[in-house]
Amino acid sequence: MWDKLSESLVVMLVGISAVFSSLFFFYIIIMILQFIDNKLNSIRVQKKLTPLINEEKNDLKLSPEIVAVISAAVYEVIKKPIVVKKIK
Repeated sequence: MWDKLSESLVVMLVGISAVFSSLFFFYIIIMILQFIDNKLNSIRVQKKLTPLINEEKNDLKLSPEIVAVISAAVYEVIKKPIVVKKIK
């Protein structure tokens, strides 16, 4: 009787250790993939932000046509005569 009990305990411990080691392995794989994904996303964001920053520096001067279009849009929304003093 003790032989079967000790054999079943060994099988149980081997099974539990196999399950937890495989779970730990998948956890490590998921963490590595998450780290790689975060690095790739930060690289992609930097690539997309770089042209936008350069375009914003070039578009600091507003033409009178743009001011007129903004004034017309504000007038249509508010329905009152307005004077555009500053555009951010």
